[in-house]
Amino acid sequence: MKKSQGCALIIAILAVALVTSSAVWLLRSQALWVKQSETLLTLAQGKQLLLAGVEWARIILAEDARHGSIDHTAEIWAKPLPPSSTEGWEITGAIEDAQSRFNVNNLQNNGRPSPNDIALFAAILQQTQNPPELAQALADWLDSDTRIGHGQEPEDAGYLALKPPYRSANQPLDELGDLAKIRGFTPQVIARLTPYLTVLPSRTTINLNTTSAALLMTFIPGLTNGEAELMISRRNNAPFQSMADAKANLPRIQLQIPNGIFSLGSNYFRVYGRAASDGKQIGLEALISREVRLKPKIIWKRET
Repeated sequence: MKKSQGCALIIAILAVALVTSSAVWLLRSQALWVKQSETLLTLAQGKQLLLAGVEWARIILAEDARHGSIDHTAEIWAKPLPPSSTEGWEITGAIEDAQSRFNVNNLQNNGRPSPNDIALFAAILQQTQNPPELAQALADWLDSDTRIGHGQEPEDAGYLALKPPYRSANQPLDELGDLAKIRGFTPQVIARLTPYLTVLPSRTTINLNTTSAALLMTFIPGLTNGEAELMISRRNNAPFQSMADAKANLPRIQLQIPNGIFSLGSNYFRVYGRAASDGKQIGLEALISREVRLKPKIIWKRET
């Protein structure tokens, strides 16, 4: 009898322990679910604030377009947004002229290679000490045919030998990271090229009022680094209002600005935003087109 009572007591204790551990597990799971839900709600709030920032950028760029077609670094859109706090979040942001760099999609024009732009990209490769043959590799990736250059050799041969195999895209790039798929574009090569390049959905020029000294040196034959910096200093004090104005500000009379490469205004801008709250961070990047100058539209946006 005592033995049976002992067994019953042990069973009861085990049952209580099992119920208790199950309850603890359920409480912990519920607490974790609540915490995850709170985190998701908080991040959603931060994302909405960043999306509001993108809309603010569209308004700023539309308003800027009302004042003329010249774009430069002294305008309101070019000033970084000072850190601001709202609803427990610290928000920072900036607008960048996407046409301050060379658009790699220029290497094709309606699916056909653009020899002039291939030569310009080759100049960037030379400036960055990268292999010049990468210009043709990129052109083949972008154009609509399946041959290397003007020859008959199939451009897919090297790609189909890879594991896993794939073919040339034969279409414009969507983002700069796509360069990694192209023969010869190693991470080191891409890192050296990144400050010079952008990816935009239509053919574009480079804005003389916002571009870097490195690109000025690349595309204005004979321009030295010191002269490029002097030119930037002059334009920052008084933005170029015409190509004649830009040419008048060249440091030496022997220097020439090539036709067809540069402009003084831009249609594409990148918007960057970051929100931080209690150790949580979320970033957002967007590309805005102002081809219809008073109605900027979002081409794409993505979290970063």
